[in-house]
Amino acid sequence: MKFALYSRTSKTDQNLGRQRKALEAWDVEHPEHEVAYFEEQESTRKTRPVHEEILQYLRDGYLKGLVVTSLDRWGRSISELVLFLEEVKARNWRFISLQEGIDMSTATGLLHVHILAAFAEFERGILRERTLQGLANARARGKKLGRHPDKCSCGIHRETVVQTVVMPAGSLTKANPPSYTVLLSVL
Repeated sequence: MKFALYSRTSKTDQNLGRQRKALEAWDVEHPEHEVAYFEEQESTRKTRPVHEEILQYLRDGYLKGLVVTSLDRWGRSISELVLFLEEVKARNWRFISLQEGIDMSTATGLLHVHILAAFAEFERGILRERTLQGLANARARGKKLGRHPDKCSCGIHRETVVQTVVMPAGSLTKANPPSYTVLLSVL
């Protein structure tokens, strides 16, 4: 079985040495597995090309498992981790997080994942409740909610947008109004 051994730092001045050492130790303890090392430095939530590359290799079947030193090295949020771990389970991949002792091929590992999922669900519920409460408070103060009726989603006044659209002279009449699609593209 081929595993990806993944290490990541958020900044270039951080060192991958500790993670690399832990992953190499796991590799030595498990010589039966073929491994590929992946390292990512200076990643952000939106730009993690090595992370995406590993996901693609897993989905394409080139890799069958992933080993990370800790959960926060793979996922940036609980909800992101839970979604990934659900995919791991559905596709029968192996996922191992060394620090937390999670190995999804064991009953204990699955228990950890279910606990994480419960916390993620709780977090989503709390966020929803707070959002609804905030909206109710705003309504109670008389604040109008939603987009300004005179502006399109880009923040420009609709009249300005309509006036700048170049249309052939005489092409718009009551008998020949613009189509719904044209109006949507303008507004």
